[in-house]
Amino acid sequence: MDKNIILKINDKKIPLNLFLKKVFINIIEGTVKPLKKLPENIEKIEIKIEKK
Repeated sequence: MDKNIILKINDKKIPLNLFLKKVFINIIEGTVKPLKKLPENIEKIEIKIEKK
C-alpha cells in the first residue's frame, strides 16, 4: 500500500488493520476529490474532529 493513515483518539494512536486503512482512505479521498479549488497533486490530507 502506497498510502498510510493514522487514527489518534485523545492523542493515543489506535492501530488499524489493512482493511480499515483502505476503507478510511477510500472514504476520505472519495469525499474530498469532488471539492473545488484543490491542488492538482494532493500529498497529504489532515482531518481533526474536536468537541466544541
